[in-house]
Amino acid sequence: MPGNKRRDTKPEPGVRLLLHAAGPRYRVDCPPSTSLRTHQDIGFTRRRIAVLINGCSWHSCPLHAVSPRSNAAYWGPKHPRNGERDQTTNLALGALAGECADSGSMKTPTESCGEY
Repeated sequence: MPGNKRRDTKPEPGVRLLLHAAGPRYRVDCPPSTSLRTHQDIGFTRRRIAVLINGCSWHSCPLHAVSPRSNAAYWGPKHPRNGERDQTTNLALGALAGECADSGSMKTPTESCGEY
């Protein structure tokens, strides 16, 4: 979907601002490997940590996700597939990068940065 941004979503700049102030340097929206079809939102290359910041509606947050009423035949199975893809991506990034941190957008930037 061309309307969905891949980087600089609402929670990302706040997390990056706090991480930059804390000192460790990172890369933004970079592929961890040519063998994976995914990009890590924030990548600590020296520490081998991949960070993914997921939005509530797209990644089926149990508190905030709302199923669309239009085209329900498409969106009904789509959200569970997103969850399955997230799990396989986390496993692949964890195996490749050494550690994969998955941060949801329900957390404040301070809570997300405290994990790293």
